[in-house]
Amino acid sequence: MNIAIFTNNYLPNHYGVTNSIESFRKQFEKMGHTVYIFAPAYKNYTDNNPNVFRYPALDIRYRIKFPIPIPYSKKVERKIKELKIDIIHSQHPNLLGTVAYRLAKERKIPLIFTWHTLYDMYVSYVPFPFAKLAKFWIIGSAVKYANKADQVIVPTNSVKKIIKEWGVKNKNIIDIPTGVEEKLFDNSDAEKIRKKLKISSDKKIILSIS
Repeated sequence: MNIAIFTNNYLPNHYGVTNSIESFRKQFEKMGHTVYIFAPAYKNYTDNNPNVFRYPALDIRYRIKFPIPIPYSKKVERKIKELKIDIIHSQHPNLLGTVAYRLAKERKIPLIFTWHTLYDMYVSYVPFPFAKLAKFWIIGSAVKYANKADQVIVPTNSVKKIIKEWGVKNKNIIDIPTGVEEKLFDNSDAEKIRKKLKISSDKKIILSIS
């Protein structure tokens, strides 16, 4: 299967969305699928993956470095026409998410939408005069987008409940948490942690990272 992922946030930024995409990409490729990623361009960054295609972007640096993609590129559009895409997975309801929706409808192929986070929590990154307006706009646009998707993915059941309260009527909602690469913890030194925190060896340690 040829899977096209459209995202407003990707490498070299290692935010939650990027980690989720990489987790799914690696697993899909292990299963024999081909994954194409469409994302904004980052200044002075070159991809090693030939299946990553970049849209031009505005370099925004208000509180965090976050390029805003311009959802049109003749070069990328030509490439998309060459690809035999079977399914489209959108990570956002706007910008490149609108491209994902348009292509899914034009090609009559399934559109999957992952609702990664509670968008109202991110209005602090918007300049103050526009924060309240941005909150209503982003939630409203996400709800409309989710209702038009063939499948909606959420990271937790609690997010599923909240977006339903916001107005998502789509019956095809499934919660799939982002996986964790166990190899990252292969070289962890438990004894070193116990000594540092003064925890005896007969006591269990429960670690929560969120």
